[in-house]
Amino acid sequence: MIIEEKFLTTFYILKHKFYIFVYMLKVIWTIFKRGIKHDNSKFSPVELHYNNIIREKIGKIKFGTKEHYDLLGFIAPGKNAHFLVNSHHIEYYKGNIKRMSPLDLIELLCDWKATTKCNNGNLDCSLKINKKKYEINNRLLNCLKRDIKEIGL
Repeated sequence: MIIEEKFLTTFYILKHKFYIFVYMLKVIWTIFKRGIKHDNSKFSPVELHYNNIIREKIGKIKFGTKEHYDLLGFIAPGKNAHFLVNSHHIEYYKGNIKRMSPLDLIELLCDWKATTKCNNGNLDCSLKINKKKYEINNRLLNCLKRDIKEIGL
Protein backbone atom coordinates (compact mmCIF):
# COMPACT_ATOMS: atom_id res chain seq x y z
CA MET A 1 0.00 0.00 0.00
CA ILE A 2 2.81 2.45 0.83
CA ILE A 3 4.52 1.74 -2.51
CA GLU A 4 1.25 2.32 -4.35
CA GLU A 5 0.73 5.67 -2.55
CA LYS A 6 4.28 6.78 -3.41
CA PHE A 7 3.69 5.79 -7.03
CA LEU A 8 0.41 7.76 -7.16
CA THR A 9 2.04 10.78 -5.54
CA THR A 10 4.97 10.60 -7.96
CA PHE A 11 2.56 10.26 -10.88
CA TYR A 12 0.57 13.28 -9.66
CA ILE A 13 3.74 15.39 -9.36
CA LEU A 14 4.95 14.36 -12.82
CA LYS A 15 1.52 15.07 -14.30
CA HIS A 16 1.60 18.54 -12.70
CA LYS A 17 5.12 19.17 -14.05
CA PHE A 18 4.00 18.07 -17.51
CA TYR A 19 1.15 20.62 -17.53
CA ILE A 20 3.49 23.35 -16.32
CA PHE A 21 5.86 22.46 -19.16
CA VAL A 22 3.04 22.61 -21.73
CA TYR A 23 1.90 26.02 -20.46
CA MET A 24 5.47 27.33 -20.38
CA LEU A 25 5.82 26.22 -24.02
CA LYS A 26 2.76 28.32 -24.83
CA VAL A 27 4.47 31.33 -23.25
CA ILE A 28 7.69 30.58 -25.16
CA TRP A 29 5.75 30.22 -28.42
CA THR A 30 3.97 33.53 -27.80
CA ILE A 31 7.28 35.30 -27.13
CA PHE A 32 8.81 33.62 -30.19
CA LYS A 33 5.99 34.93 -32.40
CA ARG A 34 6.44 38.42 -30.91
CA GLY A 35 10.12 38.25 -31.79
CA ILE A 36 9.30 37.33 -35.39
CA LYS A 37 6.69 40.11 -35.73
CA HIS A 38 8.61 42.70 -33.70
CA ASP A 39 8.61 46.13 -35.36
CA ASN A 40 7.27 44.87 -38.69
CA SER A 41 5.39 48.17 -38.86
CA LYS A 42 8.74 49.89 -39.43
CA PHE A 43 8.50 48.67 -43.02
CA SER A 44 5.31 50.68 -43.58
CA PRO A 45 5.76 53.75 -45.84
CA VAL A 46 5.38 56.30 -43.03
CA GLU A 47 7.71 54.61 -40.56
CA LEU A 48 10.26 53.64 -43.20
CA HIS A 49 10.43 57.24 -44.41
CA TYR A 50 11.33 58.55 -40.94
CA ASN A 51 13.68 55.65 -40.20
CA ASN A 52 15.58 56.46 -43.39
CA ILE A 53 15.94 60.08 -42.25
CA ILE A 54 17.36 59.24 -38.80
CA ARG A 55 19.36 56.10 -39.61
CA GLU A 56 22.74 57.81 -39.70
CA LYS A 57 22.01 60.35 -36.96
CA ILE A 58 20.61 58.11 -34.24
CA GLY A 59 23.85 56.23 -33.46
CA LYS A 60 25.74 59.50 -33.00
CA ILE A 61 23.31 61.06 -30.54
CA LYS A 62 23.40 60.23 -26.85
CA PHE A 63 20.13 58.86 -25.48
CA GLY A 64 18.18 61.25 -23.27
CA THR A 65 19.92 64.44 -24.44
CA LYS A 66 18.25 67.53 -25.85
CA GLU A 67 19.55 66.59 -29.30
CA HIS A 68 17.94 63.14 -28.91
CA TYR A 69 14.58 64.63 -27.93
CA ASP A 70 14.79 67.19 -30.76
CA LEU A 71 15.30 64.33 -33.24
CA LEU A 72 12.36 62.44 -31.74
CA GLY A 73 10.23 65.55 -32.18
CA PHE A 74 11.25 65.77 -35.82
CA ILE A 75 10.28 62.15 -36.50
CA ALA A 76 7.11 62.26 -34.36
CA PRO A 77 4.76 61.27 -37.21
CA GLY A 78 6.71 58.05 -37.73
CA LYS A 79 7.06 57.34 -34.01
CA ASN A 80 3.36 58.00 -33.38
CA ALA A 81 2.38 55.64 -36.20
CA HIS A 82 4.69 53.04 -34.63
CA PHE A 83 3.28 53.44 -31.12
CA LEU A 84 -0.29 53.01 -32.34
CA VAL A 85 0.31 49.41 -33.42
CA ASN A 86 3.07 48.12 -31.12
CA SER A 87 1.97 47.17 -27.61
CA HIS A 88 5.55 46.72 -26.39
CA HIS A 89 5.83 50.51 -26.20
CA ILE A 90 4.62 52.43 -23.17
CA GLU A 91 3.15 55.07 -25.49
CA TYR A 92 0.74 52.42 -26.83
CA TYR A 93 -0.86 52.62 -23.38
CA LYS A 94 -0.81 56.43 -23.30
CA GLY A 95 2.34 56.43 -21.16
CA ASN A 96 0.94 54.14 -18.46
CA ILE A 97 3.44 51.31 -18.00
CA LYS A 98 1.17 49.73 -15.37
CA ARG A 99 -1.27 48.76 -18.15
CA MET A 100 1.35 46.68 -19.99
CA SER A 101 1.22 42.90 -19.84
CA PRO A 102 4.23 40.92 -18.59
CA LEU A 103 4.88 39.85 -22.20
CA ASP A 104 4.80 43.50 -23.32
CA LEU A 105 7.35 44.32 -20.62
CA ILE A 106 9.66 41.49 -21.66
CA GLU A 107 9.52 42.63 -25.28
CA LEU A 108 10.11 46.22 -24.13
CA LEU A 109 13.24 45.19 -22.22
CA CYS A 110 14.52 43.27 -25.24
CA ASP A 111 13.80 46.32 -27.41
CA TRP A 112 15.66 48.65 -25.04
CA LYS A 113 18.63 46.25 -24.93
CA ALA A 114 18.71 45.90 -28.72
CA THR A 115 18.61 49.68 -29.06
CA THR A 116 21.60 50.04 -26.74
CA LYS A 117 23.52 47.46 -28.80
CA CYS A 118 22.76 49.26 -32.07
CA ASN A 119 23.54 52.73 -30.73
CA ASN A 120 26.49 52.23 -28.35
CA GLY A 121 24.18 52.74 -25.38
CA ASN A 122 23.89 51.32 -21.90
CA LEU A 123 20.81 49.55 -20.53
CA ASP A 124 21.38 50.79 -16.97
CA CYS A 125 21.52 54.36 -18.26
CA SER A 126 18.37 53.79 -20.33
CA LEU A 127 16.57 52.45 -17.26
CA LYS A 128 17.47 55.55 -15.24
CA ILE A 129 16.29 57.90 -17.97
CA ASN A 130 13.13 55.91 -18.69
CA LYS A 131 12.32 55.59 -14.98
CA LYS A 132 11.95 59.35 -14.86
CA LYS A 133 10.38 59.74 -18.32
CA TYR A 134 7.66 57.12 -17.73
CA GLU A 135 7.33 57.52 -13.95
CA ILE A 136 8.30 53.90 -13.32
CA ASN A 137 8.00 53.18 -9.61
CA ASN A 138 10.84 51.51 -7.70
CA ARG A 139 8.97 48.26 -7.25
CA LEU A 140 8.45 47.77 -10.99
CA LEU A 141 11.96 49.02 -11.77
CA ASN A 142 13.42 46.42 -9.41
CA CYS A 143 11.32 43.70 -11.08
CA LEU A 144 12.58 44.81 -14.49
CA LYS A 145 16.18 44.77 -13.25
CA ARG A 146 15.72 41.24 -11.87
CA ASP A 147 14.25 40.13 -15.21
CA ILE A 148 17.18 41.69 -17.07
CA LYS A 149 19.60 39.80 -14.84
CA GLU A 150 17.73 36.49 -15.04
CA ILE A 151 17.31 36.69 -18.83
CA GLY A 152 20.90 37.81 -19.26
CA LEU A 153 20.25 41.07 -21.12
